[in-house]
Amino acid sequence: MYADIKFALRQLRNALGFAVTAVLTLALGVGANIAIFALVDSIMLRPLPFPQQQRLMRIGYGDGESDMAFFSKGRIRALGEHTESFTAISGFGPDAQSNVGEAGSSSRVFGAKVMVNALATLDVSPACGRFFSSEDAQAAHDPVVVLSYGYWRDAFAANPQIIGHTLCIDGILRRVIGVMPVGVHFPYADTQFLTPVTFNPADVQDPWNRFDLRTFGRLRGGITPTQAQSDLRRIQKPLLSLFPWQMPDIWAANMTVVPLLDSEVGAMRPWLLLFFGTVGLILLIVCANVANLMLAHARARYPARPGCAALADRAAGRAAEPHPRSRRIGCRTGRGGACRTDHAPVPLRG
Repeated sequence: MYADIKFALRQLRNALGFAVTAVLTLALGVGANIAIFALVDSIMLRPLPFPQQQRLMRIGYGDGESDMAFFSKGRIRALGEHTESFTAISGFGPDAQSNVGEAGSSSRVFGAKVMVNALATLDVSPACGRFFSSEDAQAAHDPVVVLSYGYWRDAFAANPQIIGHTLCIDGILRRVIGVMPVGVHFPYADTQFLTPVTFNPADVQDPWNRFDLRTFGRLRGGITPTQAQSDLRRIQKPLLSLFPWQMPDIWAANMTVVPLLDSEVGAMRPWLLLFFGTVGLILLIVCANVANLMLAHARARYPARPGCAALADRAAGRAAEPHPRSRRIGCRTGRGGACRTDHAPVPLRG
């Protein structure tokens, strides 16, 4: 095997231009395929980092994929209390930058508000500390925060003593109560901390006056998305009476339930499949080009004999038809032989 490798390297050195061209052509095709496959794998093929992720559903209305499918926190809480198809329904707010730290040493960090049962709905456990409890949803309760694993590792050197310490987030002192597990990026890829959505019992309109939360839930065992969707549409109209003002009957009437993974991919799926097919075609073209280069290299290194070239052309149907007055007199082959016609002899060997 060592001798074969040496021979191959020697041959490549003797045809350096051919070797460089072939290697660069293959590198272009293989590199493009690896890059696109990594993108498709991370978005479409790799499962979400949650237990039984096939039971996690995105809840919306309309086409089920619109970014405008926002709910109020009171509406989400009511859905969770009245549904028979979900073990839990929760919500999360937009990804927003906040000032984290003391004056003069603060940094801009992305964070999001989530309902206190969000992480329990995902069925994940904290790396250290605890997650939100029902008491944390009370507006009068001490403000708390949960850190992402990456932010805890990078900003606090993965120090478990951070639990119980306070951070100043947008001027509010919040006590750190837990850290999300490694590999979990929720609800957005760049979210570094979570704060709880709170309710003010003294304000009747507080649960209903802001429609800024996206909604998801975990299906009960044996329930399909279609059954869950029918269940939500059934309870939609009765729940409208919970609003402190009159709501139109058609508001959010066409509730939708789609798998969370499919909703994350959304409209990108056909484009990703198109890119994947395109780079596959590019790889085929690259292979064809390399094969063509090898044939050209072989033909330049081992030129065909004149007689053999004529026979090859005749076999491929490319040889010119013989003149009607020409006739073959004889053909002798062998060492030093020649193929003769009524014209000049054509030597078979050089």
